[in-house]
Formats: sequence, structure tokens, C-alpha cells
Amino acid sequence: MDYSITELDNAFKKLGIVSGNLIYVPSAIFSLGKMSDTKLEDIPKKIYESLMAKISKNGTLCVPAAFEDFARLGIEYDCKRSPIDSSQGLLSKYVADQEDCLRTYSPMNGVAGIGPLSEKICHTHSANSTGEGSAWHKLYQYNSKFLFIGIRPSQALNFIFFIQQRFGVPHLYNKLYNNVIKESGKRVKLKVTALVRYLNPEYKIIEDAQKFEDDLFSLGKIKTCKIGRGNIYLIDSAKEIYNIAMKKLQKDIYYFLKHEPNFVNGMIPTDGATGPMKTDKQRYKNIEKKKI
Repeated sequence: MDYSITELDNAFKKLGIVSGNLIYVPSAIFSLGKMSDTKLEDIPKKIYESLMAKISKNGTLCVPAAFEDFARLGIEYDCKRSPIDSSQGLLSKYVADQEDCLRTYSPMNGVAGIGPLSEKICHTHSANSTGEGSAWHKLYQYNSKFLFIGIRPSQALNFIFFIQQRFGVPHLYNKLYNNVIKESGKRVKLKVTALVRYLNPEYKIIEDAQKFEDDLFSLGKIKTCKIGRGNIYLIDSAKEIYNIAMKKLQKDIYYFLKHEPNFVNGMIPTDGATGPMKTDKQRYKNIEKKKI
């Protein structure tokens, strides 16, 4: 089923995208079908132009811009030159290719953006994926809208990792990477950290945001509009869903998992009692003696 750019424009208007908005836009645009009278390679450009016309020069458009080969394969990351993962979609690639686009120093859960808030959101001097000063922290502070084009919120709402880091769930931890990061070929002296799950197969940690999506629908916090073969979805307020998620986590610390992990007693994070209180000098005295 084809759809037109006019139908898409009207859908954005119906969902409430207006001048001055800050929007974060994950996408899987080909799930909508073919845009009529438009070459396939031109569809990302058409959607980008439609969004930018809606938010105007006063608005800011952000998109997913991860480079996971940094973590998976140890490949260095350049925030100006490294390609965006293909899984992020062609709209993300198109946005990131624009000359005035800025991208995070963190390659994991990376974000790229265009507009007056893009530097404050996407290019602060920080390389942690979801913590203080990250793009996700800034999207929260500036109360971003989340617009999902052709993809469900439960499949692409990486904001939940910022929420879980803030809450302090036990199934995720901050991992440090020593790989090189650069900007336009010049090394950037930042430590890269990312919130990741424990990969011990015994734990069976399976992430699942479907409950959150269902709860947001039941609370009327997700708007939707049919386009072509698929749908677009809008969440109006990062701060509002942050507060909802926090209340859910207070009731169930594993709210964003399919089931409670099978943690093993004696192993992190359930490694038991730490023993009598010791000063750092007492704790490390044997190590210091070995150095001498």
C-alpha cells in the first residue's frame, strides 16, 4: 500500500508536531511501504524535509546514531566519520550525513541531531552512553518528544536505559572501554562507558519493553496514526514517561525484563556479605607490600 508525502505531513500535524519541538525519531521507514511518486533513495530526504518544515528552524531533530562495532569488535570510533549502524535506519543515516549535524562522543546508544539544541544534546564533552551529561540525560532535561516512524516504541525506546541507570537496577552495570574515540581524525581524550547487562548465560537476563509500551497505551500516553502499511507513534513528554517508569520500577525492579534474572549467590551482583569494615589502607596493605 502506497502513501504520499502529503499524508505523512498530515499525520505529523495530527500527532501534534509543531514549530520549536524537540523530537527524537527512530525509524524503519520501509515498513510503511512505498512513498508514491518518489524514488526509494529519495524517501529519507522527503521525510527529513517534512519533519524539519514542521519543527522549523526553532526545533531540533535527533535520531539514533550508534556505532556498535566499537564495543563488539574494538574498532575505533570517529563521531564525524564512523558510519551509523544499518539497524538505525536510512533516515538516521540521512540526518547524520548533513553538514550541520552533530553526533555524540559515545558510540553506544549514540544520538545525532540538527537544530538549536543539537550541541547541548548531542555534543557535550561526555562519552558515557546514558548517564549524567549524556544525550539521553539532555533529552530528558529538555523534555523531548519521541516519534517512531514505522517501528513500535517497545522496539526503539532506548530512553529506558537512562531511566534504569537513574533508578539503579541490579541487572545492568557501567562497562569501561579503552578503545580510541576521535573527531575528524583527532583523538578525543574521554573515557567511554556504557550501561550494559551481565552476559552470564546462567542469569538469563532478557530485556523486554513490551509491558511499558502496553502500559503507556493504556494510560493514553502514546498517540498513533496509520500510514501506508504501517504506523507512526508519538510520545509527547520524556519527563512524563520517566515518572511513570520510575513508579513501575518501585513496584518491580525487573519491570524492563521478561522475567527476574537467575542470579547466582556468591557472584556479582549477589556476591554476599563484604565482611568487617576495613579502611583502604588495611584492605590494600598486602598489595602495597608486594610493590615494595
